[in-house]
Amino acid sequence: MGKLSFEESLRKYKVDEEIIRSIIDVPYEKDENRRQEAANFEYAALKKCDELLDFDILCKVRCERSCSTTGSVLLQSKQFAKDNSSKSLEEKIALLQHIPKPVFIDQYRLEGLICGKFDVCPCTCLRGCTPKEDVMPLSYCLCCAGFLKFHYEKSLGIKLRIEKMVSSILNSKGTQPCVAIYEIL
Repeated sequence: MGKLSFEESLRKYKVDEEIIRSIIDVPYEKDENRRQEAANFEYAALKKCDELLDFDILCKVRCERSCSTTGSVLLQSKQFAKDNSSKSLEEKIALLQHIPKPVFIDQYRLEGLICGKFDVCPCTCLRGCTPKEDVMPLSYCLCCAGFLKFHYEKSLGIKLRIEKMVSSILNSKGTQPCVAIYEIL
């Protein structure tokens, strides 16, 4: 089974049908370029999500869209967990190489640099397109934050909650990296 659609993910997390309709049917600027139209829709839909949804529900819905949760990165995360199961969290983080290393903010939170080496968002869904109206809401990048959350949990043997998106390439027009803060549960 493939990934759930955005609408299916909203239903999975028991979002009210009326709210789903106002998100899915949100007006947005149409475009001949399919990727540009997707960027315009995502902008409008996520502005509506930010307005109507609880942050934790929105995180779960966006994490459903995370890419690279199968295949070679997953195999590397599982192997890393197996090879380092007896090490402390600090030691595990120091050894991480297959995904970006998180940094401790304090004993309860980690900061993860999702992407910092591009001036154009590497998201394969948009392929360089940005919304015509404004900068993309930070909530767009919760799927990438979900990618790191997934692999941090698998690799480090911990449970996390996305606390917030701090910055993103899309939201800053390329001036800031993609950074998320994770709460250790």
